Amino acid sequence: MTIANKTICQLTRETVKKGLHPVIDRLGIETAIRVTTPVSVSDAEAALREELAEEGVEVLADVDVQAIHHHYNLEYPEFTILCVGNRRELEAEMAIDPGLGAFVPLSVILYDLDGETRVSAVRPTTLLALFTDDDLQRAIQETEGVLWRVLTEGIPAAEVLSEEPPLMPGEESTRTRIKKALNLVLTLVDAEYSIHVSSPLP
Repeated sequence: MTIANKTICQLTRETVKKGLHPVIDRLGIETAIRVTTPVSVSDAEAALREELAEEGVEVLADVDVQAIHHHYNLEYPEFTILCVGNRRELEAEMAIDPGLGAFVPLSVILYDLDGETRVSAVRPTTLLALFTDDDLQRAIQETEGVLWRVLTEGIPAAEVLSEEPPLMPGEESTRTRIKKALNLVLTLVDAEYSIHVSSPLP
């Protein structure tokens, strides 16, 4: 059954999202770590890769989104996605819960915005609601701390845009409990994880 070309499921998701997002905004919960820097995307990426390596985190894959856009004759700014993680730790964590493989490696996005470089990393603690193992939850929080340090301290002249500090390993605060409760709901009602583009070409 559809109403105005939307299914009941879509309408339900939209209604729940409208109610949840203001609550999450008021609680100060962010789904990404965000910084901006005046250096170029390529310079920010080089510094990011170096800092990640020092933390024992490697770039497992990278996606040149600009190349994809050029293939379809789309005019987009420089845009890169780095898929990052500690290979050994990821293998150990997936041994605890194979379901983690659906969500890692984590993405760090670099793109140009009006002459400045924006860098954004998905917060690992958005996964807290999905995994109950104590060791796995601790590893998720440790990873967020690493990404926070890399973005805020490793990128030249970085200005932090995020207001929410990282959750510390083992931290059992109100924020932790809220994330465990709310992010699962958000995942269910807002399950869109792709970048959408269009082209007049066949």
